Amino acid sequence: MKKLVIAIIILVSVSYGIEYSLRMRALGTDFAYLIPDYETDLHLNPNLIGEKRLKSIEYNRYLNTPLMNKWLTLRWFGKKSAWSGQYWGYFAESDRPGDYYRRDYDLSINDNWMLDLRDKLPKFLASDVWNIRNDFSYTYYYRYVSEADFEKKWTLKYILNSNSSIKLGSNVFLITRIAGGVYRNYWHYFDPTPVVYDSWVVLFSSRLGIYYRTDYDSNKFTSWYIDVGGPLSTSTIDRLPYSIFSNVSSYNDKEFSFYGRTFIVQCGWGKSFPVTDNGFICLGIREHSLMQRTEVADVDQYLRGINNELSLPIAVEYTINCVAIRFGTNLKYRVESRRQWDDFSTLAHSTVHGLRLAYSFGLSWYPIEKVTIDLYNSVSLEDLDYWAICLKYQP
Repeated sequence: MKKLVIAIIILVSVSYGIEYSLRMRALGTDFAYLIPDYETDLHLNPNLIGEKRLKSIEYNRYLNTPLMNKWLTLRWFGKKSAWSGQYWGYFAESDRPGDYYRRDYDLSINDNWMLDLRDKLPKFLASDVWNIRNDFSYTYYYRYVSEADFEKKWTLKYILNSNSSIKLGSNVFLITRIAGGVYRNYWHYFDPTPVVYDSWVVLFSSRLGIYYRTDYDSNKFTSWYIDVGGPLSTSTIDRLPYSIFSNVSSYNDKEFSFYGRTFIVQCGWGKSFPVTDNGFICLGIREHSLMQRTEVADVDQYLRGINNELSLPIAVEYTINCVAIRFGTNLKYRVESRRQWDDFSTLAHSTVHGLRLAYSFGLSWYPIEKVTIDLYNSVSLEDLDYWAICLKYQP
């Protein structure tokens, strides 16, 4: 059953995509916000703006999925303002006279804007660095053979979010996020008469986290965090156990949902062991638990999905002369439980267990003062297509 969704989401959480530097990906993203990394930490806590300045351009042919390939990530972090973004588009058209006409195109925008006006405006207007995050994608498909054989589909996803930080102590921060967005899915086809599906979902969600770290710029640190709330981004919503369209009736319908009927708990701990002044080994543990309760529209059936993932990451970083070598490995144990029932009995129930060992590798080369070249790979070291590269300038 095809549907359209519009989602307005209020979130307190961590976004996906542009927030992880290549250094953090090489060490392992399970260490995000545990291992000090300014490019990553700034997306969590915009009040760190101005501590470092940099300009960078990053090329990653495959960013998490081959479907969204050839990404360019741009970053500009200044003293009072910062911006980072990913922009991607695709267009294809095929016309076979007497056979069919087809058109496909995609557009994705993922960027983050920050502006520090804390010393320019009253505190009640600018107690935090102003920041907004755009998470947008639009896909379109059209196929036409005749008036009795055609199909048009398009999906719109948009989330706008912002976060704030309160310092609870010298090493402790309370992080909250808020966002609003829109999802929509449209399907028009002929079978054997014209049929239109056009459904909407409006969501509100939030997340709240406490983050602790003994040091924000050294090889010796202990860190932990706990973060709770609803889903964070379009990528998080798309990976839920059940589609947020599940509880929307067919054809033209709208639904309001708080938290996307989902609750997520994340917590992590990490501790480093310095290897002289040139590097460290970091051990950690991370727990991610998710529960979603929804229902199947029109048939009065209920759904419950539970995902639980325990990660045991290890990261190593060591600098030799002008080259930093990074390696991360991670043992993940995952449990996925699904249940479907009605008012009388359980219709289906399944539990899947999985164990996975992953690795990541990276290098940083400092050819001249203030210039860094970062490399990263977590798929196939011998295949150049899977290497990401970042050229960075730090004045």
